Amino acid sequence: MAVAKAKFGFAAGLESRADRFVTLGQQALGASQTSALDISVALDNLKVDAVKKVAKTILSSKPTAVAYGNVNKLPYLSSLSLCSFLMPSILVLGSIQGAFDRWKEIEAKYSVEYMTATSRAEFYRDLETKYQGVKVIYRHWDSMKASIAETLGRFDEELISRLPSSVQFLCQMGAGYDHTDVNACEKRGIYVSNTPGAINDSTADMNVLLLLAAFRDAYYATVNLRQGNFKTNLPYTNDPQGKVLGILGMGGIGKTVAKRMHAFDMKIVYHNRRRLDPEVERQYHAEYVDFDTLLKISDAISVNVPLSANTRQLLSKREFDKMKDGVIIVNTARGAVINEDDLVDALKSGKVKRCGLDEPHIHPYLMENQHVVLSPHRGTDTIETSIKMEKLVMDNVECALESGRLITPIPEHAKYFQ
Repeated sequence: MAVAKAKFGFAAGLESRADRFVTLGQQALGASQTSALDISVALDNLKVDAVKKVAKTILSSKPTAVAYGNVNKLPYLSSLSLCSFLMPSILVLGSIQGAFDRWKEIEAKYSVEYMTATSRAEFYRDLETKYQGVKVIYRHWDSMKASIAETLGRFDEELISRLPSSVQFLCQMGAGYDHTDVNACEKRGIYVSNTPGAINDSTADMNVLLLLAAFRDAYYATVNLRQGNFKTNLPYTNDPQGKVLGILGMGGIGKTVAKRMHAFDMKIVYHNRRRLDPEVERQYHAEYVDFDTLLKISDAISVNVPLSANTRQLLSKREFDKMKDGVIIVNTARGAVINEDDLVDALKSGKVKRCGLDEPHIHPYLMENQHVVLSPHRGTDTIETSIKMEKLVMDNVECALESGRLITPIPEHAKYFQ
């Protein structure tokens, strides 16, 4: 029996998902005309993955003869389960690039929408219509690359204020989160996660690569050889053995750098927001020192701190002046942690002998200086690490939907999950 179409009370932009619900019910019952009550009962008796499997067979055509009914008048229908189907639980910004099997598990359990907007204005319109009901936003790092980042821009206060009131979690890929106004998120009751542990190995490997290349002046030797010179104008360099390595930021990456460089017989000192447990210090053969002492005694300094208001331009002229002459600097964190103009001056004066930088934006002088080893922020650009990060984002998404918690909340939001 056909039922007269009545409003669900959802936004107009949800009509396509309501159509999909009815079409799905028709296919489940094998009928072309079925009541909304019959459809709801049929779907309630199906497992979610079965519903999803049927949904994938549906084309874009809309049903014409069947109507929706009023959810408030259907006593046998769980309005929560219906709303969760009609309203997407997850909005994906970017794409899934490696953890496909894990993502299939997520898609089988929850309703998922993918960003299609090509401008911020269009994205705002979508937020007011088809993305109403989204609870979790999955933000892949490819949505932060230039082509898409120019579409959305930074996740600033304006954009965050436009998000549906249903949004509670922003699960992001990558350890850094300076591209998101986390204070604005907190004011809206939106909590942010990142993927710190998943990047430890690959980022530390890049740090060590740059550090050893800087010690041995590898790039200058390569350029010299490609110009047809063999051991011409190549001064002796330095061994890392017996030198003091100062690690700024002894989180997961810093610890992994310490572990690797201990094998090169370097003496490890570190400075951190909080001193590590003595047992952890012994495990990583690391000695805690205050910030100024680290600057004064280190032969090489490895920067591994997240970018924040407290760490922006952490190393500037004042800090360079305290360092040993001929110090080596390696930075695999955000470029803004170091004042690049002051770094250039320190290189020109000889205060900094060589450096290795894994940064997205590089000062022109650093591009020209052949004693500077450069990488375009590729510390985490490995297949294995990308998959680990994607899986951790997905774990956060699932945990948020199932329990209202995050596995790896950013430090500013961790207090809400203790």
